[in-house]
Amino acid sequence: MTADRGDFVLAAAAEGLGVTLQPTFIAGEAIRGAELVPMLRDFQWPASPACALYPPARQLSARVRACIDYFAGHFAGTPYTDNDCENC
Repeated sequence: MTADRGDFVLAAAAEGLGVTLQPTFIAGEAIRGAELVPMLRDFQWPASPACALYPPARQLSARVRACIDYFAGHFAGTPYTDNDCENC
């Protein structure tokens, strides 16, 4: 089954209709509530990096640079959804 909504696939997995690969911001609550059980806990999933793209010939404005710096700091490290999810 494929869907463009993670919550739909999560609900199907919680009803016993299969296995799903979901980020903790979608599945964390269901894992903490024992609706889902994590699998392959020792497997290292590939990272999905984010990039900021802008024309190379132009200098960044202070606002754009501040925005990029903000997002880089905000998304660095452990996701906030993993902080209280020892079973995730």
